[in-house]
Amino acid sequence: MRRIGLLVLAGTLALGAASCSSQPSLGSLQGKTPEQILDLAQRAALADHFAFQFVDQTRSSKKTTTLSGYSAPNGAQQSLAAPQPVLQVVQVSNGDIYVRGALDYVVPALGISTGAADSLKGRWVLVHPGQGQYSTVTALLNGENVLTNFEPVARLSTGSPETLHGREVVGISGTPPPSAGSSVKSLTLFVPTTAPHTPVGAALTLGSGSSGGTEVVVFKDWGAHFYAATPQNVVEFSALTGT
Repeated sequence: MRRIGLLVLAGTLALGAASCSSQPSLGSLQGKTPEQILDLAQRAALADHFAFQFVDQTRSSKKTTTLSGYSAPNGAQQSLAAPQPVLQVVQVSNGDIYVRGALDYVVPALGISTGAADSLKGRWVLVHPGQGQYSTVTALLNGENVLTNFEPVARLSTGSPETLHGREVVGISGTPPPSAGSSVKSLTLFVPTTAPHTPVGAALTLGSGSSGGTEVVVFKDWGAHFYAATPQNVVEFSALTGT
C-alpha cells in the first residue's frame, strides 16, 4: 500500500489509448533524450495549474476508487470517492483548509481522536495555518507535489509515440520516486510530442499477485481557472482538540 494525496491506494486499471489513423510521431521531441523530454514536461507543468483524476480499481474486489481535484494559485481541492465520497479537502485563497469525510479518513488526515471526530456528523473541519497537521495536508494538495509522485527518476527510457486522451504522446519510463511507495515497480509519464508539453497522464506498474496491476492517472484542464467556494456548516479544528 502507498500514499498519494490523502489516500492509500493499490490496484489495477487497464490503460486505454485511442487508435489513430495516422502514425503518431515524436514531433518536436525528435532527437531529444528521455532526460530532456522529462525536463520539458516538468518545466511546462510548473508554469501552469491543472485538474487531475486518479482512477484505481483493485484486482481482488473490483472496487473502483477515484481521486480528483485541482491545483491553482488561488486554491486547491481533492475529493476521494470509493465509490461515494469518503474524503474531501478544500483550500481557499486565504490558506485555510476544510476537511470532511468518513472517520477512517478524517482521523488520520487531521491527527484527531476518533471521539472528537464522532461529533462531526458530516460537518467540515476548518483548519487555519499552523494548526495540527495543516502543513502536511497542504503539502499533499500542492500541484507540484502531486506531479512528483508520477515522474520517474532513474533508468529513463523513451517509448514509441502513441495517442492518449486525444493527444499524441510519448511515454518516459523509469524507476519511480520514493514518494510513490515500495509497491510501485515501474512508472511511465506520458508527455505530448508538441508544445505545450504538460503531461496528460501516467501509468504505474505495481507488484505481483492479487496486489499487482496498473494504476492510471489523468492530468487535464491545464490552464483552467478554478475557484473554491468556502464550505458551510463548519466546526473549528480548535474546538475538536482544545488548541
